[in-house]
Amino acid sequence: MVFMAYYEKGTGKNGRNYRKKKEILDVIHESIYDSQYVPEFEQRWKDMIQRYSLEDHEWLAVMYNERHRWVPCFLKPSFWAGMSTTQRSESINAFFDNFVNSKTTLKQFVEQYGRALRSKAEKEFHADKSSFAKTIPCVTSFEMEEQVQEIYTLAKFKEFQDEHVGTLYCDLLQSEGDRKFNVKEVRKINGFRKTINFVVEYEPLITFGICSCHLFEFRGTVCRNLIVVLLCLGLELLPEVYLLKRWRKDVKRAYTNVKINYDGWITTVEKERFRKLCKTFESLANMIADDDEKYQSVLLWLESQLSTYTPLQVHPSSICGNLTSIP
Repeated sequence: MVFMAYYEKGTGKNGRNYRKKKEILDVIHESIYDSQYVPEFEQRWKDMIQRYSLEDHEWLAVMYNERHRWVPCFLKPSFWAGMSTTQRSESINAFFDNFVNSKTTLKQFVEQYGRALRSKAEKEFHADKSSFAKTIPCVTSFEMEEQVQEIYTLAKFKEFQDEHVGTLYCDLLQSEGDRKFNVKEVRKINGFRKTINFVVEYEPLITFGICSCHLFEFRGTVCRNLIVVLLCLGLELLPEVYLLKRWRKDVKRAYTNVKINYDGWITTVEKERFRKLCKTFESLANMIADDDEKYQSVLLWLESQLSTYTPLQVHPSSICGNLTSIP
């Protein structure tokens, strides 16, 4: 993680805790990644600071003051589609490494930026085609896996499949009625087995549950702990609330019709129709915008056409809670 690299640099060879740096880094790592709740992180961090006498470490103090921006337990309850700030930075940097470097001139940057966007668009275009042309086989006979296989894109189905297979390493320890469940998961980290306990809170009236790992809230992927609970409750299919529209392969994404100025843009008949309609509507709007009577007449006609063709839209997914605002 970027944080760890900066800490190593910030500690320096003159720090009095330099000889214990590896031990301190391990404790920091546990505080950051093993804390499921904010109070838990706060206590772990406080204990670490006191144990190693790091009260005067300025850089750690700055990072702690900004903890809500980078510590997972602060970020995970919010939907990021899997991207935290550092993750996005690393991802974008890696992508542009293939096109620009520290010696790239401004002119070269503009040219390479266009090529980079073209590459990105082509990959997304081919990924969409692959989602319809190819299929990742199911590894279980559960209807839930077949359901997600049919609906989601290849990449997102693979994420779900990994979690579904991961239920093999989970055990339902106990439940408090039909609303709160404790799940034990065994993970292998750096060659060592580690047991982690999670809490799944479930609301039967709306068939919606939240795990303390917050994987669904953070990435939009149902976690293995929640899958264990749903199967235990006898649900053979994943509730519709967990099937987010943004990753369905039967959804047309409007932004793909927007023309971007770079060479070699892959076009389709649908995109050409879209651009021609937009150009025609824009010309019409310029002609009638100053005439209220013509404006009202055209607007009424457009609204009637909109109501006529609205039923042709593809199956929308319902999205619950905070996710209703996600495009």
